[in-house]
Amino acid sequence: MKIRGLYIRIVTFRTPMSPAETLKELADVLTQKDPEKLSYWDFSDEKKNVFEGRIKDNTFHIIRYISYRSSWNPEIKGRVSACNMGSEITLHVGTHPFVQVFSYFFLLITGFMCCAILLASNTSDASFGLVIPFILFILMLALSLGSFNAEANNSIRSLSEIWHVKE
Repeated sequence: MKIRGLYIRIVTFRTPMSPAETLKELADVLTQKDPEKLSYWDFSDEKKNVFEGRIKDNTFHIIRYISYRSSWNPEIKGRVSACNMGSEITLHVGTHPFVQVFSYFFLLITGFMCCAILLASNTSDASFGLVIPFILFILMLALSLGSFNAEANNSIRSLSEIWHVKE
């Protein structure tokens, strides 16, 4: 597993199934939707498939169906290719670009405020108000990375179970 940025992972699986069988296994648990119309949460009681998205040729663009709100539910873009012993599946697991931009912007602003406070601080004028940007930075980093990693791990685990491979 490679990590590219805070909210992007690249994962590769190898399975003894052919690329066609691999895509069929995914299609069996997929609700076909255009990538632009993917719903990141749905509160209806209707029974859904595990994933929704689209398979096109040997590529796919999916998200895991969840019945709760999570901005860090990752989009998964994948490619299935033939290899010596079956097929190789490469997954690009990442949050929606808007969520990434918002998160990076929030971390940049609070990080800048932390640096400004450190550079301008005078130990005699210390107050609790000066600690708030540090708390916000740490809280945003912990909550966003914790949420993304939990959702990404669930999605990767679900896909590994579908294809009968070890993570």
